[in-house]
Amino acid sequence: MVNWVIVGLTAVLAVMAFLQWRIYCDILSATKTTERAYVSMSHVPPGLQFVDPSHDIRATIRISNTGHTPADIIGYDVRLAFGPLVTTPDRPAVPSGPPQTYIMPSDHIDLWLNFPGSMFQMTDVRTGNPELYLVGWVVYGDRFGRRHRSGYGRRFIVPIQEGGNNLVFIQEPGYNYEEDLV
Repeated sequence: MVNWVIVGLTAVLAVMAFLQWRIYCDILSATKTTERAYVSMSHVPPGLQFVDPSHDIRATIRISNTGHTPADIIGYDVRLAFGPLVTTPDRPAVPSGPPQTYIMPSDHIDLWLNFPGSMFQMTDVRTGNPELYLVGWVVYGDRFGRRHRSGYGRRFIVPIQEGGNNLVFIQEPGYNYEEDLV
């Protein structure tokens, strides 16, 4: 009789241990989601700046970490694109190798970009024909060993919006996104 009581209590303890383990796994998963790094790209107003007499186009891109843990920046790319946009933008291969830099929570880094231009391009682009886009992505790792990619896509507008900004969100899907990489 005593042996059956011990077996029963051992079974109850095993079930309780299993349930506690499941709760721990759920808490760990939720913590990894809420406490991880969240990195995004944006631009510093006014957006695109046209430089005379070199005819270059300049922009300052800000990569920010709004998460709760540091982010390892593995790679990024920002480029000008002339319209029309493709409906499904390319997703480049995930960069390999060690991180290029890291960003602490609630911090950012700025990239000062210079795109060489020509007199012909500058005249047409300033009038909005052809359409001009600034597109890019950043790949980063979080402290939980996962990699993520954040996309960035803006369209140049004429004239400058109120507040001094000449870049607006691209509305088509596939340009502004956040995705987990395996």
